[in-house]
Amino acid sequence: MKRTMYFILFTGLMLLVLSSCAAPKTAQPTVAPVTPVASPSTPAAVPPISEAIEKTFDEIEDAKAAKKKSDLAHVQNVVNMRKVQLQNLYRQESLTTPFQGAMQIKLFINEAGNAHNSEVIVTSGNFTQEFISSVQNEMANWRFLVRSPLTYTFTIQFVKS
Repeated sequence: MKRTMYFILFTGLMLLVLSSCAAPKTAQPTVAPVTPVASPSTPAAVPPISEAIEKTFDEIEDAKAAKKKSDLAHVQNVVNMRKVQLQNLYRQESLTTPFQGAMQIKLFINEAGNAHNSEVIVTSGNFTQEFISSVQNEMANWRFLVRSPLTYTFTIQFVKS
C-alpha cells in the first residue's frame, strides 16, 4: 500500500513537471489596422508617423549640432590656454634669430582628441623652418575632449616684445 502511494505521488509529480515543460502556447496573430490608401484624385496626406520620424531626425540633428558647438567651444578654450606655449617657443627661438609675423594654424583633431596633424600657413613675416616644425611638434602633444573628429583653425601673432 505504501509503495502504491509513493508510485502515485511520483507519477503525479512527473506529470506536473512535464506539463510545465511543454511547448509554449503560440500567440494569437493580431490584425494590423488597415490604413486607407489615398486615391489618385486626392492629394497624399503625410501620416502622423512620418511627422514623428521627421521630428525625431530633426532632434537628432539638433543634438549633433549642439555637441559639435560644445566641442568647438572646448577646443577654442584649450587653444587659448595653450597659445602661451607657442609664445614661449617664439621667445626662445627669437633670441638667436630675430623674426616676427603671424601664422594661421589648422588643427585636425581625431575622435580620440589628439591633434595628430596640423597645417601651418605663414600669413605675414618670416619664420624659420625649425620654428614651424617646433610649433607643429608642440601642438602634436595637445589633447582635447571631443566626441567626434573636427578641424579647428586659429591665427596667432608673434611679435618681438
